[in-house]
Amino acid sequence: SGHEPHHGEEEPVQFPELPASPIYTIPHSMAHIGDRSDEYARLRKTFDAQLPYDPERSLQAQEALRKFPHLETFAEDLVYDIHNCPDIPPPNYPHEWATLDVLGHWSPEDTNIP
Repeated sequence: SGHEPHHGEEEPVQFPELPASPIYTIPHSMAHIGDRSDEYARLRKTFDAQLPYDPERSLQAQEALRKFPHLETFAEDLVYDIHNCPDIPPPNYPHEWATLDVLGHWSPEDTNIP
């Protein structure tokens, strides 16, 4: 990627690729992460045949399961949408709140999401 570490920054860790199962190669998987066993390959092959790769469908299913679809923020100076993070972070990203301010507005005894 051409990234040169800055002074005091460690070199990024390079993980070795894991051999894929000869039974099935999982689409869109990362070569250095995940279960590569034949048993899991058979399972994924079955599921992927029924539910092929469709990121939009996956997003809709995830949003349907979300218990709290709308999160209010109290900062008037928040310049980014917390539900749609920008590719390039704006100045002062991420926005933060002091813990005592959060606790002052939301008691730790109250477990309800505002």
